[in-house]
Amino acid sequence: MPSSKGNARAGLKTKRAAWLRAKEAADTVEATSLGKREADAPGGAVQKERLLLNRLRDESHADAVGEAWIRIERHSKNGDEGHRVVRHLLEAFTLSKSIALVPVDYRRSLKRLSQLKDFAGQLYTFFADDIVSDPVWMIIAGSRLTNERDFEATVASLWHIQLFLTGREQEFSHIFGQIGLTREVKVAAAQRVVFSAALSKAMHDLFGRWLDDVVRILTNVALETETSVDQVKHARKGTARRRGAY
Repeated sequence: MPSSKGNARAGLKTKRAAWLRAKEAADTVEATSLGKREADAPGGAVQKERLLLNRLRDESHADAVGEAWIRIERHSKNGDEGHRVVRHLLEAFTLSKSIALVPVDYRRSLKRLSQLKDFAGQLYTFFADDIVSDPVWMIIAGSRLTNERDFEATVASLWHIQLFLTGREQEFSHIFGQIGLTREVKVAAAQRVVFSAALSKAMHDLFGRWLDDVVRILTNVALETETSVDQVKHARKGTARRRGAY
């Protein structure tokens, strides 16, 4: 009968072998996905994703990642699930990092963004089409903005402001719609909630079941935090309820 020490050594060896397979998956995703993208994107998104891959490959996380990979591979059917899990990890990580861009009062901020975007669009239309024909314009604006070149730059600025606000509105709407983030989620926990909920959904889509313990382990590795299975369940169930899908 094998000794407890022998079982422990065998368990550690099995986890390490699984971690090495996880490293291979991370290497493949980095070469095929991140390697084809720009060196970095606004906000350092690519750099942050590479840091996450490095955490997966860090030997200090070998036991945790190995355990998660063993659980994942029990449900694998096609052989490429490891690569897909890594990609979902990156997507969840990037989405969770976007929370830093969202003010505390989420819903009011989204409504305000929508209003500002509409106002910017109205200003752009007015300045581009109507104000030049207004006889009072030259008196009020003075020579600086009646200069054709300066005027065109002003109109272009209004256009860029509208584009910026439109992008922010779409970004926040994506977070609210896909993750179900609301004001009830505290700022300190928002990143963990978003990450674990997004990864939980991805795991369910991929394997057809909730792998809460796997999500717990990978959340701890990715965000360098301490997450419980109950917190993972609460995040995914609360998110689904807010989206009306649970």
